[in-house]
Amino acid sequence: MTAKKSLLLLCLLCLSCALLVACHPAINYLDPEGPKFAGNFAPGNAVFSDTVKIVTFNIEFAQKIDQAILELSAVEDLKNADIILLQEMDEQGSERIAQALKYNFVYYPAIRYTRENRNFGNAILTRWPIGYTKKIILPFEAPGNNTRRIAAAAAIMIGKLEVLAYSLHTATIVQRESKRLAQVDSVARSIPPDVNLVIVGGDLNTVFEDNITETENIFLHHGLIRASKGSGPTNKPKPFSQTLDHVFARGMHALSVGTFKDSQASDHLPLWVKLKIE
Repeated sequence: MTAKKSLLLLCLLCLSCALLVACHPAINYLDPEGPKFAGNFAPGNAVFSDTVKIVTFNIEFAQKIDQAILELSAVEDLKNADIILLQEMDEQGSERIAQALKYNFVYYPAIRYTRENRNFGNAILTRWPIGYTKKIILPFEAPGNNTRRIAAAAAIMIGKLEVLAYSLHTATIVQRESKRLAQVDSVARSIPPDVNLVIVGGDLNTVFEDNITETENIFLHHGLIRASKGSGPTNKPKPFSQTLDHVFARGMHALSVGTFKDSQASDHLPLWVKLKIE
């Protein structure tokens, strides 16, 4: 391990441990059926083309919802997305964004922080009808506070095509790399092999380039490419720039990809990908 990598690892471990202590204690929602929060606010007049725009955004503890709404509705590369994948959300923030943008949504919390009395989980928002949904509980508890992470999944009818979308949030660097990769693998294995159109996006906490390569290989084994390749860093560069957030796709390829670098809504940057259906 290089000196630079060792220093980065130490800094990130210290930061992650501090966050764990600050957020302790918490309870896990281990029922795969819920809790579940959902709403339908889309007017139903979306027009289908052969391209779809995906945005994934970790909105740090759902703290700056008004700012996130402003960015998602006003920034050209983010607005009018077909599917928005959100992480670190609560149900109130998820519904507020869905209502403001006139989207349908589903939200599954992974845990509840008892001190703050707030849920923490993943949401999927879309301009299109949502069919069946599910929650995937990722393996392994986090060291320190024994919390679990999840993926939220939803079948979305884009025109006459069914797209299976996942909003994923894996463990931080406090968790051993092998276990974080096992979390990715558990989601990849849950994808039905006969579903032609699949999107998996979110915060995968890939702090090093080899983490990205190994994650990419897991999804590639299940027929998904890293559609967001070339996005550049997805976090604010304090103390290091990292590509933590990704979009993987099956049955689609990327036409363009980027981040909104001037975002003020989170410590992550919103990542967007425009995909062409094959």
